[in-house]
Amino acid sequence: MKMIIRSGIGSLYLLLLVSCSTLTINEIKQVEVMYRHFQEQTLEEEYITEQEMSIFVKAINNAKKLDSNKLIQSEPLVSIKIDLEGNDKQHYHLWLTKDGKGYIQYLLPGKDGTYELKQNAVKNLTEFFSTKENIPLLADDIEFQS
Repeated sequence: MKMIIRSGIGSLYLLLLVSCSTLTINEIKQVEVMYRHFQEQTLEEEYITEQEMSIFVKAINNAKKLDSNKLIQSEPLVSIKIDLEGNDKQHYHLWLTKDGKGYIQYLLPGKDGTYELKQNAVKNLTEFFSTKENIPLLADDIEFQS
């Protein structure tokens, strides 16, 4: 599987992810990750390794589902769209905080769910994104819906 990152004008395209349920890499056609890109308005392409792909797979597959009513109101730091075989799509929002917490929210009408990422996954994702320029991935605080 060819894996590419394209970033620019607020978007980062990754061919790499899975969902909060257990999926395999073979089921994924393409993943688009969109982030806030405040300074540059350029398009960049970069290839990622299978090792980097495993960071995302492990993070999402090992995330722990929170209370079904616990949705996040804060603006997401990253939005993710996964294109699966058979034309299925899955959408997520991702948050990483400065105090080492991480959350991913599955966005499917009637099946919304918020998942807490394991600390090791947060560390690995933070390290992965820290190599990308002008991606402010760390939030001071996350506001949950009351």
